[in-house]
Amino acid sequence: MSAKRDVAWGIARLAVSAALLAVLFTKVSLRESLAEMRDLHAGPLLAAAALVAVDRLAMAAKWFVLVKPILPGYAFGAALRTFFVGNFLGLLLPPGLGNDVLRAIGAWRETGEGARSVSSVVMERAIGLVTLVLFAMAMLVISPVGPAGPALLVPAAVVALGVTLAAAACLDRRLPEKVAILVDRLSMPRAASALRRLADALALYRAHPRALATSFALGLFVQWLRVLITLALGAALGLSVSAAAYHAFVPLVTALGLMPFTAGGFGLREWGFVALFATQGVREESAVALSLLTFLASVLGALPGGWFFLRAGLGSKGRPRGAAEARS
Repeated sequence: MSAKRDVAWGIARLAVSAALLAVLFTKVSLRESLAEMRDLHAGPLLAAAALVAVDRLAMAAKWFVLVKPILPGYAFGAALRTFFVGNFLGLLLPPGLGNDVLRAIGAWRETGEGARSVSSVVMERAIGLVTLVLFAMAMLVISPVGPAGPALLVPAAVVALGVTLAAAACLDRRLPEKVAILVDRLSMPRAASALRRLADALALYRAHPRALATSFALGLFVQWLRVLITLALGAALGLSVSAAAYHAFVPLVTALGLMPFTAGGFGLREWGFVALFATQGVREESAVALSLLTFLASVLGALPGGWFFLRAGLGSKGRPRGAAEARS
């Protein structure tokens, strides 16, 4: 039943994305958007490609600094391979089975430690969401572009505090324990046991504040890189848009792309580019072209994972460090 629900939910998300794009392309010429992408300026395009490479390495490092203290035997080379393979396979698999799940599986296969592998991905994702929210809110408050300014300071602080507290809950053993007790009462002892193992693994990070701080700093750096990549792509298209506009708009579009009711953010992302950049005088076709280029940039960044996958698959089966972890 759960598999059928997942399939139905995936189809529904695809349908929502298709509907949003269909409505968009009744008012925007896709042919003109694609035509604009044929005459790109080489210099900014090469700069964007270089920034994509830095972005992917920074993302891998953001995860590895969380992996290292709880999986000390997991080498950076193996983690980097797992990260890129997850990125690549995430392009080929249906929405919902993204690179987070694949990274956890790959690290599990490499180390034999399931709960700790999953906890590293969960913590990295939580930090990623915190940094995205904080960066987006900060840019809206300080940017002179759009409906930004001091009026957003209070709501920005409230949202940032809420997301930060939610991420901090991952470090608290009490909340997961209450959830595990509830699951146990629902006659799902194996699920409750898995939750407890995951909570124990997450709680390990309380002893590693430096790893959390480093991952947080790298997360902010990644958000800034996304802005710079989009700025370079806009320059490749020949758009006359201020850097302040990119800093204000790109984090918002990134957040839109994380909404769970579309397939990979398609539809929402394009509407976001059109609506926001229109305030800076950008043609709708040009905004769609910029959105498509950012998607292609993410595909480019995932392609090295194909090479890693052909060489070693998702990850070799490592030697479990303990029987309990091997069964997790």
